[in-house]
Amino acid sequence: MTQLGGMFGGSSPEDTTASIDSSVLPQERSLAMAANEMAPAVQAGGVGSCPRISIWKNDSQLTVYQIGRVGDNLAIRHRGEITKTARECEIAPGQVTVKYGVAGRVLLGPLGKSGAIKLPVLVHVTDRASNKIQTTKLDVVVNIQGGKLHGSFSTVQSLSFPIDPGVPASQYSVFVAFDKNTDGAN
Repeated sequence: MTQLGGMFGGSSPEDTTASIDSSVLPQERSLAMAANEMAPAVQAGGVGSCPRISIWKNDSQLTVYQIGRVGDNLAIRHRGEITKTARECEIAPGQVTVKYGVAGRVLLGPLGKSGAIKLPVLVHVTDRASNKIQTTKLDVVVNIQGGKLHGSFSTVQSLSFPIDPGVPASQYSVFVAFDKNTDGAN
């Protein structure tokens, strides 16, 4: 997966961490910027050919607790939520490249601390039979300034995957989700 440079984070292809200062780019504004940066969609094969992007069912929220206290509301460190997605794609014979944006927010819990909070995100690609054909993990970092209880994040990434000959790209889907296989997560 390639990290995109500019206002949405890093510049090296190996770096999949995006960092947004929540005081500078509120959630709504940052996703709008991502959508503007991504528009218009480049598609071969006509309108609607691009794979859709959705939030994976039941994985739009992530609650991280103090280790050993999962489920205890007084032990919540922070809670993240994916709220918006956007995408564009380029379709070539046998391959699709999707540039996608993800935005959301994080709220500190009773045991939360300001500073950098890393949110683990998974990106799944499924075929027309809903089988996962590719999964990529990335970390989104939200910087919450001292005295604040919440912050927003957005990131724009790219991924490429093969498509079967004769199968429209719209038969594939891209899903984003929080990775709940994290220490203290639920």
